[in-house]
Amino acid sequence: MTSEAIQPRTHGAPLARLLGGMPVLLFATAWALAWGFSRRHHPLVNPEEGIGYWLGITGASMMLALLLYPLRKHLRVMRRLGPVAWWFRLHMVLGVIGPACILFHCNFSLGSLNSQVALACMVVVASSGLVGRYLYTHIHQGLYGQKLEARQLRESIRSQRAELAGEDAGDEEERDLLAHWEGELLARDRSAFAKLLSPLSVALSARVVRRRMLQLHRQHLERNQMAAADRRRAMKSYRRQIDHYLQSVRSLVTLGLFERLFGLWHMLHLPLFIMLVISGLVHVYAVHVY
Repeated sequence: MTSEAIQPRTHGAPLARLLGGMPVLLFATAWALAWGFSRRHHPLVNPEEGIGYWLGITGASMMLALLLYPLRKHLRVMRRLGPVAWWFRLHMVLGVIGPACILFHCNFSLGSLNSQVALACMVVVASSGLVGRYLYTHIHQGLYGQKLEARQLRESIRSQRAELAGEDAGDEEERDLLAHWEGELLARDRSAFAKLLSPLSVALSARVVRRRMLQLHRQHLERNQMAAADRRRAMKSYRRQIDHYLQSVRSLVTLGLFERLFGLWHMLHLPLFIMLVISGLVHVYAVHVY
């Protein structure tokens, strides 16, 4: 298995390509929210009529439509309604645009008690969704790829290490450095607190190893009296290899932690969403009845 086995997939759905991907969507939404917040003392719309009213209806409908993704995953009758990955992309888009519509609907201000509760639940659920997205990307091949497996990562690391520290790739010191660093990380028995800090500690140690490996390899190429242009090309290729290798090791070391955190997040996210639906229905009822 080659190092490409754990690289994130780059193809996307038409909707994702149209939006330019989630980073662009998040940036555009953040800019719009910042602009709207700066004008909160000069209301742009009336929440009870016209565009303001329909922004609320649209945002609430989008938030309710978030249920389509888990339903598509678990209901047999929906299995023919497109791939799960497409529904996940739609889930992500709705989870960003829906709350934005609600914030513009309420003019970034607090209203009655029931609207305050609904708004607070929405902010909590939206924030929880961002946390879930972060955890999800650490146990999958990118945002839309398949789930990472420890066995797959170990095979990929073994292949990448063979390329980096082969007999023709560098000197003995490089091979010893990789073997020592990798062995120490994978064999270490961490406490619960140390596991929580492992993403940071592993990232810091990886930076140190990367700097040392690049230094050793540059010296190795200079000893071989390689031409400057060839040396630059070789170092560029080596940087890509070492970055892929270090990322694979980091993913393997932190995989168990992120799997546990994602499981805990999953248990919390659904009850929060149910609270959001209930508070939203109460708000809609109160607005139309009273």
